[in-house]
Amino acid sequence: MGCRPHIEVFKRRLAEVIVRSKINFHDDLRLLNVLWNRFGIEKIVPASDLLPFWRQVFESGQCRKLRFSLYAHIPFCRKKCSFCRFNVRTGPTARTLINYVDDVISEMEFFSSQLSPITFSSFMVGGGTPSVLTGKQMRRLFGAAMSFFNVHRDKSGYQSIEFHPVDASLEKLRIAREAGFDRVSFGVQSLDRAVLKRIHRDDQTSAHVRLAIRRAREAGFKCVSVDIIAGLMGDSPELFMRSAVELLEEEPTNLCVNQLNLTQDYMMAEGINLESYFSRRNEMISAICGSLKREAVSRGYSVDEVSPTRGIWMLSRENNPSRAVELNYCESLAYTLGIGQGAWSQIPGHVWYERLHDEFSGNQPIYKMRRRNLEIEAAEYTREWLIRTSFIEFVPFREALGVD
Repeated sequence: MGCRPHIEVFKRRLAEVIVRSKINFHDDLRLLNVLWNRFGIEKIVPASDLLPFWRQVFESGQCRKLRFSLYAHIPFCRKKCSFCRFNVRTGPTARTLINYVDDVISEMEFFSSQLSPITFSSFMVGGGTPSVLTGKQMRRLFGAAMSFFNVHRDKSGYQSIEFHPVDASLEKLRIAREAGFDRVSFGVQSLDRAVLKRIHRDDQTSAHVRLAIRRAREAGFKCVSVDIIAGLMGDSPELFMRSAVELLEEEPTNLCVNQLNLTQDYMMAEGINLESYFSRRNEMISAICGSLKREAVSRGYSVDEVSPTRGIWMLSRENNPSRAVELNYCESLAYTLGIGQGAWSQIPGHVWYERLHDEFSGNQPIYKMRRRNLEIEAAEYTREWLIRTSFIEFVPFREALGVD
């Protein structure tokens, strides 16, 4: 195959890094992302250069058989958590938010002229912190998305939005629910005040979190999901379990237990040594595993193993795994249109791209684009399944790309 030399170089680099790093198996797998991406050839292109790739999809007549997701990105936060690995901007002014919403609507309008044959089964709004927007700005954004695109959730899709507990007013939650969102996700991370202060999140209290969950139910959300992190510096098994139990008492639909993905800034700020950190983190996960599962099962939750690189467990009030977990397993094959600065889009087997600038233009080169062929897609898909689970399910790959 044409990419065989690249694979050989890739394998040698991977082996070298693994030997030098002396870290565990799951962390070795995480390195695949970094090393594999070095083989992509990137170009900076205007939006007009991306339209032909989308046309190829619906001109092939496969639209009704494929799964499409629409994603809107809000790259702003009131404050940035010290562990955050995303490129977000803090302290946006009122004028900044107004201009950004106008800009995102312009980008939607540009792509919608070519994507009318496509039905989006899922619509997600993330960030950053989407709830930094005002209620009026949310209405404009959601209304534009529904008017420009054919968003029709089917049994395998969902509409999900992220909220910060501090910004979760009943008005905003109701606006999101009225727009069709059936899932809201609260990134809580911890309920311990000392841990929260250490990660620059000391504006959040337990009272904020409890109120946000109750308001989400009052607004009519079918799925209320809460994220918490195991492995934050300053945390302990006892403090973590105290936060987890307090959250379970509020009966969210899902409690997602994530492990900390280290960034260079966080490591420097905390003086973290990789080898000692992973040893400490693994000890903590072992310590909380049994007690957390017992607490969850006693309250009517099922416990599902999730990706060892993105999360640890998903605690769900349903008997079956969360719909979000099932969708995550196939996420690498979703045909995704990302809108907004920092949002990524992908057309499996063809191209991946990300908008770099906060000011949209149809003709200026503002998108980082990488071509993707079937060999690369197959390798990445296989890697994702090896990272996330112990077996590989090729049915979604066959359905998305038409090949085994």
